[in-house]
Amino acid sequence: MSHYPSCWLLAASLAAAPFAAQAQAPATPSAFPAVYTHVQQMPVFPGGEVALFEALAARITYPEAALQQKLAGQVFVKFVVAPSGAVAEAEVVKGPHPLLNEAALVAVRALPAFEPGRQNGQPVPVAYTIPVKFRLPAPIAPAPTAYQLPQYNGGPEALRIYLSNQPLPAGYRPPAAATRPPRVFVSFVVDSTGTVSQVEAVQPLPLEDRRRLRQRPTVPAPDAALLAAAEARISAMPVWEPAQEQGRRVASTHTEPVTFGTAGPALAYADQMPVFPQSGGEMQHTGRQIRYPAAALRSQTQGEIALYYEVAEDGHLENLEVIRSVSPEIDAEALRVFRTNFPVYQPARHQDQPARVFYILPVTFRIVSSSK
Repeated sequence: MSHYPSCWLLAASLAAAPFAAQAQAPATPSAFPAVYTHVQQMPVFPGGEVALFEALAARITYPEAALQQKLAGQVFVKFVVAPSGAVAEAEVVKGPHPLLNEAALVAVRALPAFEPGRQNGQPVPVAYTIPVKFRLPAPIAPAPTAYQLPQYNGGPEALRIYLSNQPLPAGYRPPAAATRPPRVFVSFVVDSTGTVSQVEAVQPLPLEDRRRLRQRPTVPAPDAALLAAAEARISAMPVWEPAQEQGRRVASTHTEPVTFGTAGPALAYADQMPVFPQSGGEMQHTGRQIRYPAAALRSQTQGEIALYYEVAEDGHLENLEVIRSVSPEIDAEALRVFRTNFPVYQPARHQDQPARVFYILPVTFRIVSSSK
């Protein structure tokens, strides 16, 4: 489930004034002989109504299934503020859908204790009703930009076809335990004329550099024959329509998988790319969440890993994979950040349909020496 600030709450307004106490037998079986609706001193949440709203908002979770079904509306939850001040016997009086009803109940039941209601100076059980309103988040509009992605001739579908179903090099035998076709990730530049250059497969650093940076990569280099075939396929690419910035053609860098078999459905780009829901984008979010592993600090291990992931048609992150490794502990920390509470994207759209696209994101771990 995902937390959304657009799930907001309206509390019933209860005024305290001198009046005769009213008690009634509960409509459903209750642990209390009688539950009051009005007493001389009504229950008060610590900090007042504003604090009550904040406490509920902190406990509300908009169910993912409700978001996907675009469910919204108001749930009326009735409960008893017990003589101890605890919330008891919460139930939905009225609600638009079971998913939202249950989310509202869970939040109300988790509230801390109230200052209980009192009649003649004695704490008594008092009925309390509060409506909880679920409102769908507004669609996130893509940020205006003067940058245009480069375009492969025929679009992303043609690019996927070009880079998939490659024949295995002569003599190559895939590992017996392989569960998918082999693939090699290759970086390259599309220059301002659309020509592909600077082709280089993604693989561990040379041994001398790995030793200098204390790296212990867990992802081995691709088979040499596969690597050569993948680089040759990229080098043979036809000319692209180059990227444009402020109306001027510019060079751009890319990393694409070359698959020796059937490729997955993810596209390299789409008519409308996914929109990350936080300012600063994925890189700033990752930078705020990353913690340098203690073991890596002790061993002075540093370097840049590369992560592959797909943004699914519903905006969720799937198929996360390290494609360039630094060390087990650094890889694990990067994976933790992407697997734990990673925000849901506004999904890509291609040819007016939700689309799955992949990203390849570098994450750098660098130890900065402090100088006096």
